[in-house]
This record gives sequence, structure tokens and C-alpha cells, in this order.
Amino acid sequence: TLTVAGQSITKSEGGEMPKFLTLNLSTPVTDTTTYTLEAVTTKETVTKETTLTFCESVIYGVATAPETYDNNFIISLIAAGGKKIQPTRECSFEVNSGTGQYIYFASPVSYGDCVFKVGGFEGGFELVTPSAGVNYTRNNNYASQYYIYKSTNPNLGSTTIEVN
Repeated sequence: TLTVAGQSITKSEGGEMPKFLTLNLSTPVTDTTTYTLEAVTTKETVTKETTLTFCESVIYGVATAPETYDNNFIISLIAAGGKKIQPTRECSFEVNSGTGQYIYFASPVSYGDCVFKVGGFEGGFELVTPSAGVNYTRNNNYASQYYIYKSTNPNLGSTTIEVN
């Protein structure tokens, strides 16, 4: 018998173990979590731990300046640019901002303040949300606070941004 998070599988009538175990969690994983796999035979019990590292998303895109920076604005950035699930704010991304469009970057408050480089030069972005950030709620109802940064200038065309 194999047991993970209180869910068990056993050998089939033919004596074989399934190749995969689907783990059905009662709540979403919202923090780094360690699971223990326990295998029990008639002779021994063996355990092995594995850790799932929880990562937030960094989100980027182009848009005209909205009236308010909120959850809906962050969701619109995903459609207009993209997101990367990663354990830090550090990344690079490329976007193409047209007439009247600014480049935006959103990251969890827990990842800290961002420093931007464009063409090797530092700067060009400003924080447009309060110091506490704005609430971003995903479709699984997990919510966290996000900073939103905006490029100083619109109409930058095809641009690669490095975030540290």
C-alpha cells in the first residue's frame, strides 16, 4: 500500500501497483508544503518526503493607463502580455507597446521592490500602486497583494526589460 496525504492505493488483482497516483487535495496549495510518501509491505514500511515549493506569478503586458489599478487590471495584463510562475521577481520579458500604451509589470509584494533595466540602463519604471499593493485573486480564490509598475513613457515599441 502507498499512502500520500491520507490517500492510499493498493496493488491490483494482478499484483501490480498503478504507475501513477492522482492526489486529490481538499484545498489548494498556497504555501510550500512537504508530503510524505509511505510504502507498506508485509515486511517493512518505507517513507520518503518531497516538498512542493509554492511560487507566485510575475505578470507583464501593455495597456493604456487605467482609471484604477486593481484585480481586473492585473487580469487584463495577463491577456495583453503574459505571466511567469517563479520563486522570485527576477526575470526578463519582451513586449511591444503601441500608441498610448505603457509597459506594466506586476509582482507579489512578498517578492520585494523591483529594479528595472532597459537597454542596459537602470530605471524607466514607477510604482503606481500603494505601498501595501493591490489585491490579486486567482480563479481558485487564492489572493495576495501585488505591486504594479508602469513605464515612464508610452509608445516604446518592441522592448526587452530586465527585472531585478
